Amino acid sequence: MYCSMQRALTILIASALPIGGAAEILFEDVSTAAGLTYSGPSFGSSWGDFNGDGRPDLWIGHHAFPPGLYVNQPSGVFDDRSADIGGAINSDQHGAAWADVDNDGDDDLVAVVGSDTGQGIGRNKLYINDAGARLLELALPAGLTYAEGRGRSPLWLDLDDDADLDLYFANWDRADALAPSALFENVAGTFTNVTATDPTFSQGDNDYGQLVSLDGGDPLLMVHYRASFPAHAYDYSGDQLVDVKDQLGLPVTSNVRDSVFADFDGDGLTDLLLIRASDPPTVVQRSPAEVAAVLAAPATAQGVTFLSDGDVQLPLEVNGSLAPGDVYLGAGQTNPASTYLVLSAADPSFDGEPAFTPGVDSGVFIWRDTATDRWHISLSNRGGLSFIATSSTTIDDVQTVGFTASDGAAPDRLFIANGNGFDEVSGEAGLSEPTACVSGAAADFDNDTDLDVYLVCRNTAGNLPNLVLENLGDGSFQRLVAGGDLPGTDLGRGESVTLADYDLDGRVDVLLTNGAGAPPFNNGPDQLLRNVSTGSNHWIQVDLVGQTSNRSGIGARVTVVAGGKTQRRLADGGMHRVSQNHGRLHYGLGTSTVVDELRVDWPSGLVQQLTGIAADQIVTVTEPAPPPVDTDSDGVFDDVDNCTDAANPGQEDSDADGYGNLCDADFDNNCGVSFSDLAFLKERFLTGDPVADMNSDGSVNFGDLALFKTQFFGQPGPSGVGTCD
Repeated sequence: MYCSMQRALTILIASALPIGGAAEILFEDVSTAAGLTYSGPSFGSSWGDFNGDGRPDLWIGHHAFPPGLYVNQPSGVFDDRSADIGGAINSDQHGAAWADVDNDGDDDLVAVVGSDTGQGIGRNKLYINDAGARLLELALPAGLTYAEGRGRSPLWLDLDDDADLDLYFANWDRADALAPSALFENVAGTFTNVTATDPTFSQGDNDYGQLVSLDGGDPLLMVHYRASFPAHAYDYSGDQLVDVKDQLGLPVTSNVRDSVFADFDGDGLTDLLLIRASDPPTVVQRSPAEVAAVLAAPATAQGVTFLSDGDVQLPLEVNGSLAPGDVYLGAGQTNPASTYLVLSAADPSFDGEPAFTPGVDSGVFIWRDTATDRWHISLSNRGGLSFIATSSTTIDDVQTVGFTASDGAAPDRLFIANGNGFDEVSGEAGLSEPTACVSGAAADFDNDTDLDVYLVCRNTAGNLPNLVLENLGDGSFQRLVAGGDLPGTDLGRGESVTLADYDLDGRVDVLLTNGAGAPPFNNGPDQLLRNVSTGSNHWIQVDLVGQTSNRSGIGARVTVVAGGKTQRRLADGGMHRVSQNHGRLHYGLGTSTVVDELRVDWPSGLVQQLTGIAADQIVTVTEPAPPPVDTDSDGVFDDVDNCTDAANPGQEDSDADGYGNLCDADFDNNCGVSFSDLAFLKERFLTGDPVADMNSDGSVNFGDLALFKTQFFGQPGPSGVGTCD
């Protein structure tokens, strides 16, 4: 039953490349050299640019422990700047996402927080970047604490294309139905929940959301939950959210842990890879002397038995509290002094089977069969039990009782878009064998013009070898199992993968977290895998700077044409399950040394085209500023015009309130035109009062009264410089 859990993180495979030059995919673990030495619980990672130097920086969620902020130095070593995270740190931080929410040129970050399994509160965090010096926590004044929410993952998007990024919170349900998943609209830095009373918006458990452009058009907000994928697909291009899930032609799929939307077959349409696995009870012999197990036995009983002639260290962990009084030893059913046990044949308290009814009596029952010297560990009528048993000699003949051990593998599903829906081609694409993978991300790792996939795999009791799906150029894959001479990690439980070209060499690198779930399996290292693939293929990367659109360019569609091949990407913010890839867009170009055309379809509707761009560089595309507008054709542009809908070239503003006289019946300057203003006008009728003389003809007369009537019970303006609009 012994199977090595060693996972080598070097992957070296020759690739069949129809367009690019000969290349080999190769990663090396540079975690320690890069200064990333944390090991422990994790909850996703997120790439952004904290200090604005163009190098991807890293936020790593450590769940019950303070998060890490690591700033990428030119040397390739990350500087731990966690001390510069402002505000109180919650003990239950989950997914996080970078974006320039205040449009000031540096990346800010939102981190969602759980709420004590739905029994308490946990305030979300909005970290506003102080010019790369520190992160200031400002969720409360921004209206984003949403404290009762069981936050899983956030998503930035621009619902109304006003250049202010809005925010989606994917939450799990609470028993009291408070704070479900929600959309918060951003108006000048203040966020309002616009779905609180919308019965059409998702009220169920949600793990994460993604922006997806299926046909090259406006993106959809896809909302996901593992039990049933997709949960929702919202078209937000109009005035209301419209769930178009049933129009996509995707079958409902269970046990989805993550999803990768990408154009795998190169036809310009967005395809979908669903990464699937479950969390069944399991037993794994990690070495000749060590066994790991996860049991789950509500209203039933599950157990593990084995032989060992040595002393066996047995620390017990459960889902929920476990007291020594819940553990029963031997026929005498004595309770131990603690839940950290040492099983020894020399200890008579373990001798003999306790009298209990499996599945009825609640507790953990441990004993030694004195006739066979076999140890028994049984969980009865309790939610869950995890342990790692370590013997001073060996552990032999491991058997399960009441269940069959499984790694939770399920067939991943690949759907290729056909223009009218999707065709499932999982088997034809080489993906028929089940996997136990839980996180995935796509990139062109060998720069051969097609998108490959990195998958993080594990079972409930530890890690399994990760996988790379090497794209063969037509949307089919060769499955590559991690292997080679460099050691990986047996520690922890794989949780997430995110992607960024951290060393700016044109090859996309990989960041892994290995601290998923609960003890004792969540003590795993963060790992940075540098892409050192061979070959001479070319590449280009694109940064976006919006002006009329949001500054991060989220929602833009970017098309690259080189060597006769067209590649399309959506600037989607990089989000997948509780994790964020770097937002910089990467394109492998194969043997092409020039990008013939680069086209950006901005959220504002502006289309921008560049041609003849040399390969092997990072290109920053800045959205052109819109041409100035002069609505009333008076020679004064709207952004400085104190009355934009009536020609007033002289800009007369007698009370200097930012509203020209023609647009200003608000004589008492309270941002509303009411009876008090009418009284003001009457008192000055047929005088030369400059404030009440709205048409500036030298006299307060019937012409001014007519102008007043058009604004009665309204506001002054519109004005490009007033404060009431």
